[in-house]
Amino acid sequence: MKYGYKGKTKIDEKLIIVTALNLAIMLIAISLLTSCMLNPLAGQSYFTSDVAEYGNYSGNIREEREGMFSSLEIFPDELPTSAIVNDYYYYCNNGGLLDNSYQLYLVCSYEDNDFAFEKERLAAIAYILQDEIYKPIVTNDGFEYPAVITVFDYKNSFEYALFDDSTKTIAYIYVQTLGIEETVVPSKYRPKGFTVPEDMLNQWGNFNLYHFKAYV
Repeated sequence: MKYGYKGKTKIDEKLIIVTALNLAIMLIAISLLTSCMLNPLAGQSYFTSDVAEYGNYSGNIREEREGMFSSLEIFPDELPTSAIVNDYYYYCNNGGLLDNSYQLYLVCSYEDNDFAFEKERLAAIAYILQDEIYKPIVTNDGFEYPAVITVFDYKNSFEYALFDDSTKTIAYIYVQTLGIEETVVPSKYRPKGFTVPEDMLNQWGNFNLYHFKAYV
């Protein structure tokens, strides 16, 4: 009985050791797998408030430009020498489950001629599809300032420019997949109850001028 009992104990000890090793290996494997799964979700982020970086929307994260819902027609390609940049903010992240996130926010004050030119440029934005001309929404309602809108509430995304004629200042805003309330955009540049006119709503119940370009 004595020897049989000791033999059984040795077998039990081996079983416990093997089980413990298997459990340790399993825990390590789960940890590595979880890490591999979470890292892509965390994604890559980039942020700058250096206006010298204005217009650089590629190479900071993977598929940066390709992940935008917009071609950023609202924003000037280059800033004129008279422009005084009051604020600039650019943030991008590709860690979303489906779509990238962006915040692009620029506020500039201009001299008379450049201010007038920018207003004309924004008012002239248009896409043509099958002989139909599609233009932004131009409104004096629903914002603190007159607005030109190219995207409104499409997948929590917005793109518009606001004009402050008294100071010759234009605020340019692009927000993607964040919702306007979740961004750095100051309250005075956020919508104040704006509603897209029914005749300009698309089949999803929002407004996105770039749909017309995407489906050409």
